[in-house]
Amino acid sequence: MSCILRISGEDFDVDLCVEGKDVEFSNIYRKGDPRYPASKPNGPKLEHSGLSVEVSSADFSDMNQQLEDAIDFLNKSSGLIRELVKFKGVEYALLDFGVETKPPFWASYTFPPKLAYLAGELGLGLCVSTYPVDEDE
Repeated sequence: MSCILRISGEDFDVDLCVEGKDVEFSNIYRKGDPRYPASKPNGPKLEHSGLSVEVSSADFSDMNQQLEDAIDFLNKSSGLIRELVKFKGVEYALLDFGVETKPPFWASYTFPPKLAYLAGELGLGLCVSTYPVDEDE
């Protein structure tokens, strides 16, 4: 998953929010659950509840496709997104673009005005998460 819609909040009742929604959530998590359930079930606990929806499955190396998919998703799902973002307890709502970076690990990403406008109208922030990749692999 390269572009993800992430919505969360400390007092966000994620179960009530997703009830009856006709969308496939890629992740749903709840405040108080283990942060690392497989490796540290008794370790740190989540401080927020939230959900994720896959917006684009384009490769980390294909930012242009991610941007096109995101614009398409925002246009097609604006009603649902408005509903999710305005749900009681939501503190954070953003589109997170996952991209690879190669040595020397500097990069610059520009969001098209249409995407910035749509995201802003829907109350979404924009984020880029970078993942270093070794060119030799």
